[in-house]
Amino acid sequence: MAMYAENTVDGTWAGWLKFTATLKSADKSYKYSVRPEILDSWVRCRQAKVNPNDEAIHHRLETASLQVMLRKNKDLITIAKPFMDNLYQIVAGSGFVVALTDVRGYVMEIFGDKDTN
Repeated sequence: MAMYAENTVDGTWAGWLKFTATLKSADKSYKYSVRPEILDSWVRCRQAKVNPNDEAIHHRLETASLQVMLRKNKDLITIAKPFMDNLYQIVAGSGFVVALTDVRGYVMEIFGDKDTN
């Protein structure tokens, strides 16, 4: 089993900084120090033209649609919240958030530091 530096936040962050510094494609000669699945995810996002610095909300559900979605997923949310809270306790203060989304990517629940946007 290979060991990757991404077992630490610093290792993943260093790989991310190098990856985002290469604007057009991943430099295959550079060892990004992250698992291949993570690098592949970054590459897919780049190919899909996902901007990691874009903070805009691209599609927001209307209030009625949001309420329907939350109601349909009530059991999942109820079961997931204690696990999300436990996970959040591990990353608290680090700038990370723990989010639960529906199958379309709409956020149903989120845990994060108050100063995390």
